[in-house]
Amino acid sequence: ARGEEKIDSFDVAITVEKDGDIEVSETIQVTSEGVRIRRGIFRDLPRYYADDEGRPGDKLPYQYDVKRVTRDGLREPYTVEREGNAFRIRIGDADVFLDRGSHTYEIEYEVKNQIRYFDTHDELYWNVTGNYWLFPIDQSAARITLPEEARIISQSGYTGGFGETGQDYAY
Repeated sequence: ARGEEKIDSFDVAITVEKDGDIEVSETIQVTSEGVRIRRGIFRDLPRYYADDEGRPGDKLPYQYDVKRVTRDGLREPYTVEREGNAFRIRIGDADVFLDRGSHTYEIEYEVKNQIRYFDTHDELYWNVTGNYWLFPIDQSAARITLPEEARIISQSGYTGGFGETGQDYAY
């Protein structure tokens, strides 16, 4: 039987801090067949977002701080690259090929000033899995923890590929 490289599960825990920063912990389980997932994976995050309150077309930078990266429970080497709108976490050792099969990556990072503040509400707008994967994602989940005194006044989510507005999720 022919194997398929894929993301088996993509689970994310986001903790919103009182100062507007978020702490993100991602657990990404992949199946590697040694074709494209050979030495590790890339995690691409956006570098900029549109400034809703500034001049049209202005972009503001996201500020990331990578705290920890592991593969199968052990620390894994990584580098950070910045190109265009991509903040890339390149995970793995260039001199080590992965065994075929299942691998679990854990990535922890902080994003500064992620909460957007409006007159009537504050907002967390976050693309949980991102748009840059070359592999299918079988399932994903996000758990968001808000500060104790926070009150949810509305929620929405979208599923599918880039630009789609599917509603195949549970809240």
